[in-house]
Amino acid sequence: MLLKLSSFDPLDCVLLANAISVLVIILASSVTLPKIYFTGLKLDYILFGKLTSYSLPLFISSLMMWVLYSSDQYILKLFSNYDELGYYAAAYKLSAPLLLMQVIISTFWVPLSFKWAEAKAPKHYYERVINFTSISLFVVFLLLMAASELIIKILGDEYSSAIDIFIYLLAYPIFYVLSEVATVGISIARKTKYLVFITAICAAINITMNLHLVPQFGAKGAAVSTAVTFLVYFYMRLFFAKRAWVSLDSRSSLLMSIGVMIMLYTSEFANELVLPISIISMVISVCLYSYMERSFVLSSFLQLKKNFLIVEMILLVDY
Repeated sequence: MLLKLSSFDPLDCVLLANAISVLVIILASSVTLPKIYFTGLKLDYILFGKLTSYSLPLFISSLMMWVLYSSDQYILKLFSNYDELGYYAAAYKLSAPLLLMQVIISTFWVPLSFKWAEAKAPKHYYERVINFTSISLFVVFLLLMAASELIIKILGDEYSSAIDIFIYLLAYPIFYVLSEVATVGISIARKTKYLVFITAICAAINITMNLHLVPQFGAKGAAVSTAVTFLVYFYMRLFFAKRAWVSLDSRSSLLMSIGVMIMLYTSEFANELVLPISIISMVISVCLYSYMERSFVLSSFLQLKKNFLIVEMILLVDY
């Protein structure tokens, strides 16, 4: 209705309509909400303090993450041209499957990890998730890298410049998911104050790298900055998570992060080796995961057998 009756820009009309709808909901709620809900209301200052100490750092770190997410595009717009910005936007669209996987894993993992922490689950529960997630993400990354030439043939040569950028942008959701899964101890231990420091440092690194690389390399410089920044983000979260809570075995995620950076280096300086190295790496990754799972099952069986023998000895003594 605003679009038809007003002379505002269409985008302004959409924003204004959203603001009006939110205002109407607030006014209607304040009028219709029964007063009984507010009678005898007391503020629990201790609980409020705990909630504030937990949530305020999250709010600040979210603002820092917004800077981290958006600085590359703003700097591209300022120091490069719209062609490079278009390539960057197209590369982001190509990495949408991994971005979707990032949202799904993050949404599922956080409440599950809190549930396990409340039930005092053993740490190998978390470590198995870390191993599976690390291997899965690395295999998906290798498949997408190996299929980059096929993607160009399907989409057309006009996407060839975006593919070079897309490979680097794949590192962003991978390192972010690894940081969510392998560093859950920060949230469980309620040490969210660490996140403020981590995101502030990473935002500063991202802005600095973009200012140096974008004027010279354009969209690829922004993509490299994003990849390096989220690698640092993952390592910093891993370091503080081990200090905040139980030290989980995160060797698989560390190996995968190193493997991702090696593959990015290979794609830049020895592109003809990407396909054979990807195939070999996938085989090694699957074998490594099978070995880790086999070791876990064997150790669990030995522990169960040990417990059974102890119970049997106790019964014999009692008899």
